[in-house]
This record gives sequence, structure tokens and C-alpha cells, in this order.
Amino acid sequence: MTFVTTALVLHSQSLAEKDVRLRVLSPDKGLFEVVAKGGKKSKRRFVNILEPFSFLRIHVRPGRVLHLPPFLDQADLLEPFETLRVSFSHYLKASYFSELTESLFRPHTGQEAFRPLLQAFYLLAEERSPPWPLFKLHFELQMLTKSGFMPRLRECVRCGKRVSGPERFFAIAEGGVVCQNCFREGDFPFPPPVHAFLGHLLQVPAEKLNRLRPAAENLKQAGRIMENFLLFVIDREINSLRILKEML
Repeated sequence: MTFVTTALVLHSQSLAEKDVRLRVLSPDKGLFEVVAKGGKKSKRRFVNILEPFSFLRIHVRPGRVLHLPPFLDQADLLEPFETLRVSFSHYLKASYFSELTESLFRPHTGQEAFRPLLQAFYLLAEERSPPWPLFKLHFELQMLTKSGFMPRLRECVRCGKRVSGPERFFAIAEGGVVCQNCFREGDFPFPPPVHAFLGHLLQVPAEKLNRLRPAAENLKQAGRIMENFLLFVIDREINSLRILKEML
């Protein structure tokens, strides 16, 4: 049965000579793939709107074979986000947000990730988008929360007691904070100011990120811990992140 929904294009790939396969994220259908028949050469239905990061209203028709992607019958452009494709730096950042979202959610899940990703695209396209290290960390925390992978930040993951005191640590494999008594070699230092900063950042809406002025060292340590934890969770390299780190 044909359905209509809004969607963000996360990935676009040529298929055969004329077709385009899209991976999209929808607020009611989650992550799924769809094929635009003749999408590469269309001069009316799909001209210049099947690009990565485009925000669309799509009309989708199931195919005759159940295990194959459905077909895209019509697409209306709601927001092109052209800025995210013109600037290579913006393209990589938007690609990282998209790749991370795809990595944390299975097909036909991730509905709850749609709004944060759309908001991230809007903010990234603005002239005064939040500083990248802060923006990146905030988005990562949102996606970890929405996907159910958010690490434990209150009780020690080893003994279960509330963590306090001047010495704290973070265990990547166990996904959370560790008290001084449970410390093991290989745990990341997790000083109280860094711990408190992460807890505060979780409560800050994305549109208010520009108001924050975190201490540089707190932001650096928190970003390093969360990035290592994310890469452990998804168990693979994110190409756009690797290139970004080489550039910035």
C-alpha cells in the first residue's frame, strides 16, 4: 500500500544506468531504503532533489518482491540543505551525523532520531552554527540517548554505588562511570568537572549550544571519552569522522 511521509536523505547511490537507491530516515517509518526508478535521468519527478541531506516529502509504493526496497513514486523538496553539500567541511560534518545515525539504528527503527538529525542539519547550515567539538559531542549524546546506548553516569558500572569523590574513571567496554575503588588499568580518567559537564550538556537544547562556554579541557576530555565509547558500540570506523580529524 502506498504511503506518504517526510524523510531525510542519508545516502544516495546509483543503481544500474538510470535508477537511484536512497537510504532515508522518516519520523514515522524510521530508517529504510527506497528506489527511484529513472531517478538519474528524470527531468520532471526527481530533478536535483535526491541528493544527500535533502529534506523531502515522499510517496512510496511497495514493490512486488517483499525483500526488495519499495519504489519512490514522487518526491517534493521541503529543504535542500544545499549549503551542506557546497562546503566540503559541512558535507563531512553532515555525513558524520548521517553515518552515526545509520550505525546506531537498525532498519525500520530510529524514528526518534529524525527530529535531532533534522535540527542538526538546520543548525549546521546556519552561518553561526555551534563550535564543532561542542556540536559533535551534543549530537553524539542525543543519539546515544535515543538509541538506548547512553552510558551510565551516576552509579559505578562495577559495584552499583553512587559515584562521588575526587577520583572517577570511565570504562569503555562496560559503558559508564567507575568509582575509585573499582578502578582497573585501561579506564579513562573522568574528573568531576568533566563528569558534571557531560551531565549538564545532556540537558541543554541544541538551539542553545552557542550560549555555552565550557572549559576547553573539559570539552576535550568529554569528547575523547564519548568518541571512544561510540566507536566501541558500533564496532567499526566512520569514514567521515576519520577524514574530519585529518582536516581539522
